[in-house]
Amino acid sequence: MGAADHKLTLFTIPAGVAFADALAHGLLDETRGDPQGLSSIHLLLPTRRATRTMQNAFLRLSKGAPILLPRLSALGEVDEDSLSLESIASSGNAVALNLPPAMPKIRRQILLARMIMEWKTRVHSPDQAFALAGTLGRLIDQCYMEGVTLDALPALVPDEFADHWRVTLDFLSIIMKLWPALLDAHGMIDAADRGGRLTHALADHWDATRPTQRIIAAGSTGSIPATARLLRVIAGLPNGSVILPALDRDMDDGSWAALDDSHPQHALKKLLHGMDENLHRHDVVLWPHTPPARTDINPGVAQKQLNARQWLAREMMRPAATADAWTTLDPDTDTRTHVRDTLGRVRRMDAENPQEEAEAIALLLRETLETPGRTASLITPDRMLARRVSLIMNRWGIIMDDSGGQPLSTTRVGIFLRLIARAAIEQYAPAALLAAVKHSLMRWDDNDADGGRGMVRALDRHYLRGPAPAHGWDGLIAHINAKREAQIARGHDAPPDVAPLIDHLRTCFAPFDDLLQGDADTLRPLPSWLTAHIKVAEHLSRADTIWTGEDGEAAATVLAELHGELAQAFSGDMNAMPPMSLDDYLSIISGMMEGVNIRPAYGTHPRLSILGQIEARMTQADCVILAGLNDGTWPPDPGHDPWMSRPMRKQFGLPPTEQMVGFAAHDFACGFCAPTVYLSRSKRVDGTPTVPSRWLQRLDTVLQALDIPPEHLHDHPALHRARMFSDDGARIAAATRPAPTPPADRRPMTLPVTDIETWMRDPYALYAKRILRLRKLDMLDKPEDAASRGTLIHEVFEHFVSDHMHEWPDDAQSRLITLAHDQMKAHMDDPRLWGFWWPRMEAAIDHFVTLETAQRIHSKPWALEATGTLPISLDDGSVFTLTAKADRIDRSTIDGRATVIDYKTGTLPSKKAIEAGLAPQLPLEGAMILHGGFNDSGPKPSVDGLRAFTAWDGSGRKNPTILNIEEGDAVHLATYAHNGLRDLVTAFKNPATPYYSLPNPANAPKYRDYDQLARVQEWVVLSDADDEAEDAA
Repeated sequence: MGAADHKLTLFTIPAGVAFADALAHGLLDETRGDPQGLSSIHLLLPTRRATRTMQNAFLRLSKGAPILLPRLSALGEVDEDSLSLESIASSGNAVALNLPPAMPKIRRQILLARMIMEWKTRVHSPDQAFALAGTLGRLIDQCYMEGVTLDALPALVPDEFADHWRVTLDFLSIIMKLWPALLDAHGMIDAADRGGRLTHALADHWDATRPTQRIIAAGSTGSIPATARLLRVIAGLPNGSVILPALDRDMDDGSWAALDDSHPQHALKKLLHGMDENLHRHDVVLWPHTPPARTDINPGVAQKQLNARQWLAREMMRPAATADAWTTLDPDTDTRTHVRDTLGRVRRMDAENPQEEAEAIALLLRETLETPGRTASLITPDRMLARRVSLIMNRWGIIMDDSGGQPLSTTRVGIFLRLIARAAIEQYAPAALLAAVKHSLMRWDDNDADGGRGMVRALDRHYLRGPAPAHGWDGLIAHINAKREAQIARGHDAPPDVAPLIDHLRTCFAPFDDLLQGDADTLRPLPSWLTAHIKVAEHLSRADTIWTGEDGEAAATVLAELHGELAQAFSGDMNAMPPMSLDDYLSIISGMMEGVNIRPAYGTHPRLSILGQIEARMTQADCVILAGLNDGTWPPDPGHDPWMSRPMRKQFGLPPTEQMVGFAAHDFACGFCAPTVYLSRSKRVDGTPTVPSRWLQRLDTVLQALDIPPEHLHDHPALHRARMFSDDGARIAAATRPAPTPPADRRPMTLPVTDIETWMRDPYALYAKRILRLRKLDMLDKPEDAASRGTLIHEVFEHFVSDHMHEWPDDAQSRLITLAHDQMKAHMDDPRLWGFWWPRMEAAIDHFVTLETAQRIHSKPWALEATGTLPISLDDGSVFTLTAKADRIDRSTIDGRATVIDYKTGTLPSKKAIEAGLAPQLPLEGAMILHGGFNDSGPKPSVDGLRAFTAWDGSGRKNPTILNIEEGDAVHLATYAHNGLRDLVTAFKNPATPYYSLPNPANAPKYRDYDQLARVQEWVVLSDADDEAEDAA
């Protein structure tokens, strides 16, 4: 006797009712008075997490009293042992299936990746092949789950599709022929195939034996055909029941008939039709013993409000074919009243960005804990948003129970493994190397841990800032030695010795270096990279450290499985995979770690949870937050299938991608019916405007049809509070303009001439540099910029002039070209930069030779890099000393007058700025000449002129820029600058004179290294606004 001969027993637990609690409540009522009754029930649930949810529900409802739980198992995870137990229990004989074992997921991915790499019509890198192997594996699994035979592929008509799809179909046809043979060779079958066979075997067994045991399948929509068949068999058993989640029994017939794949009820309609074509949804009855949706109000009122919320969800999800009903939407007075009442517990939050959304959600979760026993769940498919919320909750010491977990690749061990491989790939470039060695898993000698960390800090601060060294350890060591020698040559103390650190790191990274041989693109077998990776990780962190903890154990498992499956996949030939680069290997490992989720084993809060859509089906909290409600996130973008287009999937018999939208809609509708619900989204993500979820737009439409302003849902204060947290201006008063007043004995009385302009334009910068002694660190891997190239050009000029102080050669231009070429070759190893810089070098040389030839007619160089001092006596008897190093001083061959020449590496100051005293360097160097400040310039000469020359100012002009101030103006400006400096020093001798930051922002210096320290962005706009207000008054 088969299942078709018995009436199907079907129940549903409506949306808005806690599914697990209602199911547990009903089963406890059924078995009350029978201590063994509950344990005799076999309860099948959608997932393993659902079984844990049911366990908690039974324990919660039994109030801690000891009970014998039902036998709980997950649908779709039938194994041979449980099937044998079933058969023995019912018939006394075990079912002998003799199924081959399932092929491990990693081994299948390896085999499929190699087949893809051998696909001659396409070129795939190993990491792309592994990624495609994952999608191909999912396609194969879907074929098994949907009951589509792989032999149906040739039935697709290639002529109907574009050329690239025909090529893909050809490849799929080859794969589908070779793959079964490869499975046979390994004596295995696909896991999805095996699971389907076991599910069908269980259905066959129960259909044949008709067990009288109480068997219940609950919470499944039967979207997989094998599962749907098992549900039908269970529903037809003498004591079997199927409990469906949130079947809408009250939908109008027109809408029910018009359901499409994207509707939340479509999967349930398809399941019922598959069970029995004559089965009507009204044949499915409500699960008895359902507890009230709310216990804080009258049960009758609670039920009416739940009915109203369900009605609102039904209208919101109305299929397009019957959407015209919105124009005449007119519920009865009672329903309208309860809709308004239930909307009091529905709130919508439109945050400006994901961080603000996460802040608001975290505040709601934290607020929930203020009420004893109250629970809250965040339901979202947006894993990044879930991660943000978890991190914010950590502020309060709350660890969230996140069903999605954290990808292994983003855990401490996962990041460390990726960083050390990246350092080797980038041949120990400063940023990559420091990222690895500064990681918390880096271990040093227990007796000198502080010394190791100190050397890392020294390596960062003293050696790796600025232009990057040449690639590899040799380039790094040469760079370190050169910097050390340069410091000593300038008379500074030698920076800390980091040679022991470099030796240690070089030893640790040797397994990688032995394979790379100085070439980051070297191709090696995957097992070689894997072995080297493990060795490097253990050398840097020690084996007893890195492989401990949840993430360490998971990482060790992934690497060990990959190593073992490589051997098994190719019968011990570890090198059967095509060789690959270390970068490709890292992409493969990162992808595998991305697919492994790590969840805390303990310590999570029992009343708060973060759930994915599937996990949320069985549970319901007092407060439900549906987040990430933007189109493309929830509902998700169906995405692109790299193997089949939508028409191809339809012709092949696979479900449309819109089916996923229907599942997401069902989960959203169930969450929407929770007693208290918050709907949240971000208006912008990564700076890009977003579109509200279609369900939010439909909700607005329904509310407008009911004459309820949608803005009615937007008045919850959580979002405002979140903005207070995230908006510094709302919490912290804006900083005022800094005005430090250090004591007189701390104020500098000796300064170089290059600091005077900074002093005038930004006194605070001088204070930070000379009194606080703070210096801005160069960036890591600093690119070659206009200033550095300009410096090189000017060094070429100075070097050439020093060799020809007394006579100027006729072939000066060709000699300069040769010298410049040699210097650039020594300092620039990137051929791409030559085409950019060399034309500017040639133009600078051409103009320099022209100017120098004219200059040599009446003067000659007198001093290069001339050092000078200028003491300035003040009225109180103290002396301020100005120092300078002039690039060049020329003397007239006629009357001995001096010309100051300055080589600039950026934009020249204008004559107007010099006359205004805002660019005093050249005038002050002229004043030093007038007062005999340069000993090498002989007796105090007059100043013939002030001249500045820049070969490249960064503006894009190829030709040099020249500033020339003749004798009369030069003497006047020198005298004016000298007197102005005395006044400036006198003013700042007064301890009450503040070192203001940017007294006049319009005259701010070009390079402002201390703006962040002065918090300029906080006060400069407010200051400008105040000034404008005063002007208006």
